[in-house]
Amino acid sequence: MAFRTFLSSFGVNAPEVTTILESDEVRPGGTVHARVSVKGGGADVRVERIAVQVVTRVEAAEATEKSWDNPGVVAVQSLPAFELAAGEAGEHRVAIEVPWEMPITHALGRRLRGTRAAVRTILEIGRAVDRGDFDEIAVHALPAQDLFFGAYEALGFRFDEAEVKTGRVNGGRNQTSKFWQYPVRAAG
Repeated sequence: MAFRTFLSSFGVNAPEVTTILESDEVRPGGTVHARVSVKGGGADVRVERIAVQVVTRVEAAEATEKSWDNPGVVAVQSLPAFELAAGEAGEHRVAIEVPWEMPITHALGRRLRGTRAAVRTILEIGRAVDRGDFDEIAVHALPAQDLFFGAYEALGFRFDEAEVKTGRVNGGRNQTSKFWQYPVRAAG
C-alpha cells in the first residue's frame, strides 16, 4: 500500500478529474454549469480541494509576450475536502457565475482575435496540484455590446486584436481585476 501511495505522489496511477460542461457558450452575467467527475487512483487519498475556474488569456507585462500558459482567473467555485478511496468514482455538479466584466470572445457572431476563455479544473491532493482539465468556452457579447460593435462597423471602423489586461477600471465596482480593450481602426 505504501508503494502505491508513493507512486501516486508522482502521478503514476493517480486520481483523475474530468469536467463536462453543459454548454461551452455563455454571456457575461450568465452561469457555467458543469459536472466534475473524480476517479480514485491506486491508493486512498485526501482531496484537499477541487477548484473549477473560469479563466481568460491575459496580456503579459511585456507587450511582445502573449501567452495562454498562465491565464487570469475571473471566477472560481471550490469543492470542500473529502476522502477518495482507490478506484472510487464520484461526481459533483457546479455552477459558476460569470462576472459582468468577463472579457468576451465573440461579437456579432464572430470570434474576436486575441481573446480566449476556458473552464479550468484543478485537483489538489496534499501539496501536489494537478491542473487536471481545461475546456475552452465562447463568451458571447450581450445584445447591447453587439449593438456597440455593429455601430462601430457601420461607421467604417474595424476591430483588430482584443487585449485583456490586469488592473481595475475607475468609476464603479469591479467584480474582477481583469479588463478588456478593443482597439479600433478606420477600415480600408
